[in-house]
Amino acid sequence: MTKDLLDGVDQLDPLPITIQTLLTKLGDDFVSPREITRVLEYDQAIAAMLLRAANSAAMGARVRIERISDAVAHLGLDRILSVAMGAHMKSMSRPVEMYDLSENDFWLHGAVASVAAKEIAAAAARRGVEVPKQATIAALMHDVGKLILVRYTDVDMQAVVDLAREDGITFVEAERRLLGFDHAEVGGAVAEKWNFPDDIRDAIARHHDMPVADPTPMTDTVTLSNVIAKTVGVGVGAEGMNLFADRLSMKRLGLRFPDFARISSEVMSQLDGIKQLYGV
Repeated sequence: MTKDLLDGVDQLDPLPITIQTLLTKLGDDFVSPREITRVLEYDQAIAAMLLRAANSAAMGARVRIERISDAVAHLGLDRILSVAMGAHMKSMSRPVEMYDLSENDFWLHGAVASVAAKEIAAAAARRGVEVPKQATIAALMHDVGKLILVRYTDVDMQAVVDLAREDGITFVEAERRLLGFDHAEVGGAVAEKWNFPDDIRDAIARHHDMPVADPTPMTDTVTLSNVIAKTVGVGVGAEGMNLFADRLSMKRLGLRFPDFARISSEVMSQLDGIKQLYGV
């Protein structure tokens, strides 16, 4: 990556302390709901958003939840982090003109990919494949590198579009030829800057690899969730559907095309709820 981009990553504001603290607890199998509740009680803004999320149709609320402790029990740490990171991403978002994405298009694509990752994980579990819960967070953040490219490069995106069309290559491959790297690699650098766990960072950095080297269920899930989000029409932009995904990703997750179609339909049915959750 260029020095300007590396400097840009270094200049990123750190994550809010609440999110940093919750991230440190992701790998702790023994973290208690009470510990998580204590962390959230010191951040009224995130606590209020989590209560709203816990009571939303998108999170399957059936009864009114009024206490943070009950919201923690209902959502679980992975969904709490997804909601908190979603809000943070929304606050960072801006129009991503290089990719012909509006501000809402950009972050909504990540939010929808996160929901897709949850549905993929559930379907894979029914086939005996375990996907880490934090795959939803990796899916949410998978395109964060695009934000950095917008802020710290002046590349002519039309040149990327033209190169992809003229040479019959993917949008990502055109990025690599013109820039020497792609937005996924930049996203991996952001994840490292923010001290994300290695498996999340790797899934972000490799979600466009073809084929996926040293695949894991998380990487396969994030790769597929990106395709599903675009399939339902969210975050298409200039790239369109000009992308490939490792065909073996779905097979390794124990899934077939009917599963892909069903998951896409389920994600589409949740789209309005996702927009409502984030106030769009």
